[in-house]
Amino acid sequence: MLRLQSQDWFLGFVERFLDADVDTSALSDNGQIAGMLTQLKSVNDWLDDIGSSKDEAETNAVSAETIERLRMKIYEYLLTHVESAAAALGGGSQSSPRIRTTDTKVRK
Repeated sequence: MLRLQSQDWFLGFVERFLDADVDTSALSDNGQIAGMLTQLKSVNDWLDDIGSSKDEAETNAVSAETIERLRMKIYEYLLTHVESAAAALGGGSQSSPRIRTTDTKVRK
């Protein structure tokens, strides 16, 4: 009973966080951004676990729609903040290298 109530509270907390659209620029360094990304991945993995749980009480407590809705919000959040995420994971904000195209002549 307490486990299901805690789970419901946590799902609500995650959804409110994602709905609030917390700006990653408010985080002071790339380590904090990387930590947040790690936590979001953990939440996504946990959603996988409860969605595929063999425990019927746990599976019925959280609908497949709720799991999918939260998963889509996590993906949307990551896509919205992809630049900050890339900077955090890449160790800084680097522009992507330009690809130089060259004309090659084929000799016969």
